[in-house]
Amino acid sequence: MPALPRDKFDGESAGFVVPAGRLAPVLAGLFTAALLTVVANPIFTPRFATVLSLTLRAAGYVALVFGIAAGVSFFAAVLARKSRIAAAEIALRTAQAAAWLAPFLAAISRRSWFALLVWALLASEIARLAVFLSDPAPSRTPQPPPQQTAMFGLPSREYALGLASLLGSFTIQAAMLAAIGSHMLLAGLLLLAGTIALIWRGARMLRDLPRPSVDELQRRTSALLVFASILIALVWLPYVLIPGLQLGQGAAGRITWLLHLRHSRVIGNTPQMPIEKSRAGGSPVVPGAVFPGVILYPETKTHVRLIAPAPQSIGRGFTPADLSIPFDGVYWFWRSPDDQPPKSAVFRYGSPAALTFRSTDGSPLWMEAHQNLGTLISLDCCSAIEVVLENAEKQAGTVAVELTLSNTTLTDKPAVSLGIQEATLPAGVKPGPDTAQTLTFRIPREAKIRRFDELTITYRLKWWRANRSANIAIARFRLVPLR
Repeated sequence: MPALPRDKFDGESAGFVVPAGRLAPVLAGLFTAALLTVVANPIFTPRFATVLSLTLRAAGYVALVFGIAAGVSFFAAVLARKSRIAAAEIALRTAQAAAWLAPFLAAISRRSWFALLVWALLASEIARLAVFLSDPAPSRTPQPPPQQTAMFGLPSREYALGLASLLGSFTIQAAMLAAIGSHMLLAGLLLLAGTIALIWRGARMLRDLPRPSVDELQRRTSALLVFASILIALVWLPYVLIPGLQLGQGAAGRITWLLHLRHSRVIGNTPQMPIEKSRAGGSPVVPGAVFPGVILYPETKTHVRLIAPAPQSIGRGFTPADLSIPFDGVYWFWRSPDDQPPKSAVFRYGSPAALTFRSTDGSPLWMEAHQNLGTLISLDCCSAIEVVLENAEKQAGTVAVELTLSNTTLTDKPAVSLGIQEATLPAGVKPGPDTAQTLTFRIPREAKIRRFDELTITYRLKWWRANRSANIAIARFRLVPLR
């Protein structure tokens, strides 16, 4: 097969030419490795582990992804009538890029900032792979710098590389700003665009370097596997159980002494350790204030129910004061992948406006408030439902609440959402347990259900603070009558 002409940086050629015989094995290897990474991640992720077992798990995870990518791409290259030597190099290069998929998914699933580092390493490896695919020549020598024909002339190569660098950098910064604003789809698209620009820029620069020898590739592969395993181990570090310490904040590995957790509770996986009964007569309490989940009841034990007027006949002529429902329900705190607190959750009395719960490993914390009325109310009774909050949340703009109405008397428990609203106090209002805020949710004319007996408040936490519960409690609900 004749050697393909090399791209010049003087404007004669604009892109990379990749032979189909090389591209197909690489795509097959990367696609198979990506599927395996997703399937194997929950299998290899530990619950609680020692440092040794966690390290072995991380190394095995990386080795499995690396081996599968290499094997699939090698056999695909052989089927494409490549020599075994060429197929082996294609497989090695493909597996080097695929190996970074394991730490990337591990970091993403733990919401770790290490994901940004792994993303950059993955992009760098893809740039190297692109250079290899577009240059089938057995060896390369550095190209001389282009000649300038004018004193202040700007060579086309420097212009293209500089423009790609600026475009990639500004696009990635815009992606970070979009992510902070919770525009995750836009952030993902901007990150992808910026990464492609930087990959193109890196590939252009890497083409000037001499082609590495077989020994250099082997040494680089060994270092890559070790470094990828270390990154995964750091991401999983919170799963290591150390007596007297709690590891929190995801892969950052920030060690938090239990002494500093006197005013905060931690929700996480509960290891097998001695437990003692709560003095209040609730569920067993794990020493060290680590709970698998929490069910929190308001301190007041007064149960208020709508008795008169009959809920079905509520209509014009009643004031909001007559239709006020003090909250005496229950708060739920738990972590994914569950959809509610586990059976081993502890029971507590208090207010989320005064108590704070955190996730042990930085993973998202789910929080809901449930108020069962004990009787059915028709949606025709009123035009809206007001939710009065006790807002002590100091991180403004990080919490939104969704109101859902349910009919629990039916088998399938149908529900309808009345929307999501930001729980942000007006400027100048100081948050605190006694600071009231009222949100109004309009009742649609046409809804999935016509009667309800339960109100559910779902707390929507911004992703960068999702490991900490919102300091917002429900004071009461008010039914706004038709006018």
